[in-house]
Amino acid sequence: MHVLRYFRRHVFLSFALLLAVGVGTSYAFGTIHTRQTTSAANAARAATAPDGVNKPVWAYVDNATVTHTTPSTVATIVKLGLGDYKVYFPAINLADCARVANLTHIRGYVTVTGYDSTNPEIHAVRVRTSAPNGDPVDADFVVVVFCGSTSGQPIPEGAR
Repeated sequence: MHVLRYFRRHVFLSFALLLAVGVGTSYAFGTIHTRQTTSAANAARAATAPDGVNKPVWAYVDNATVTHTTPSTVATIVKLGLGDYKVYFPAINLADCARVANLTHIRGYVTVTGYDSTNPEIHAVRVRTSAPNGDPVDADFVVVVFCGSTSGQPIPEGAR
């Protein structure tokens, strides 16, 4: 019964979990440092399905801490200010990726920036959270990144 209540309260995380299990990967609750033995190349390969279609990568942020991620993915977070965060996926080039976020425990708004002059870091997603009245607020969220093979987005020399 407790498990069903958890899945009802965390619909987006539950969907991501079911998606991960559905493609044949396993999911382990706990720390984000699940097997640091893989190299950056192995992590990048893990982000691509066998048929070449990229898998979504996600991170669940609770109390300004990354608590869960896509299996075999390492993510870190830097709190820049009130309601302002950068989530890093160090092994994944995010230049050709769409970014989506969702607040998990409050009503309000979440803004995600792309890879551009306001967020020139190729491995980071900037997330800003706001209360319903628009004021910045520290809030829990899930960020999901969907990567394609090409988007025509210019990538700085040496960033690949």
